[in-house]
Amino acid sequence: ERIANNRDQHNASDLERQVDKECDRFIDDVRTRVNRMHDEIKARRPTDERQPDYPARTQQYAQLASAASVGIRRVTAWVNKIFDRLIELAKQAVQWLVDMAHSVVDIITLIRDSFTLFARSLSN
Repeated sequence: ERIANNRDQHNASDLERQVDKECDRFIDDVRTRVNRMHDEIKARRPTDERQPDYPARTQQYAQLASAASVGIRRVTAWVNKIFDRLIELAKQAVQWLVDMAHSVVDIITLIRDSFTLFARSLSN
């Protein structure tokens, strides 16, 4: 039994490391994409004040930056809702497993006790 528990702990540790790795990969991917989007927006900013259309381009850039800001806030809210829902689903799954584990343990205990009673009745 001790060996089985150690194996379960080892597997749990391996799985935890895998989750850590996947989370880190996800965070890096999101960071890369957000930085790329940020760089694309900033690259649109007009820099040459001597250009005759500089005021118009500056106005267009301000509109782009404003729209991007609104879009980023909306995406952030959407992503937060997704993660809130995923966390809720994970909690429900864990609770279901806990509830089922108790039921399974109860069933196994009932079966064990029934066999014990049956064995005792045969020996009397």
